[in-house]
Amino acid sequence: MTKEEFLAAWQRTAPDDAPALEQLYNTYNAANRPAIESLAALAEQKDGLGPTAAATLALLEEASWPVLERVNDYPRLARFGRLVTGLEARTTAYLRRALTDFRTVPLPPYHERIEVPVPVTRIADEAYLALRRLTGGESELDAQMEADLFLAQPNPQRNAEIENYQRTGVFTRLLPPADE
Repeated sequence: MTKEEFLAAWQRTAPDDAPALEQLYNTYNAANRPAIESLAALAEQKDGLGPTAAATLALLEEASWPVLERVNDYPRLARFGRLVTGLEARTTAYLRRALTDFRTVPLPPYHERIEVPVPVTRIADEAYLALRRLTGGESELDAQMEADLFLAQPNPQRNAEIENYQRTGVFTRLLPPADE
């Protein structure tokens, strides 16, 4: 299902028409099911492609919302969102487990040719950043700046932030407060 097909079907669906929203969700889900099931199976692995699959699941889920946000139909969006949260719950559960995995994420083979150095990250770092993007409620720009600041810290400070999040469930704001 393309974005255009989804938007057309969305516009034909009334906000209070639960069966039509359920059908739209089923169509949306069926179109993506093989890829999502493969990624979900990979995401269960603690090594190899598991962390990458979990991050990809998070990005796929996140990538679907900008299409919906343009619609500005919050009742229908909220109802559709409740249908999709099953996938988000599985993804966040995996990412929370990955917060304890401090192995280094292998760099891609072409990283030597990249002009801007790629920061060395660990699986826990990637899991923390993915959780922050999924559940932190920040704009995409704020999330990227927070990620850059997080990755610029040495490992002991990253560990402390991850432990603080695990203990409190709250992300520390690393950006300075904006002027009012």
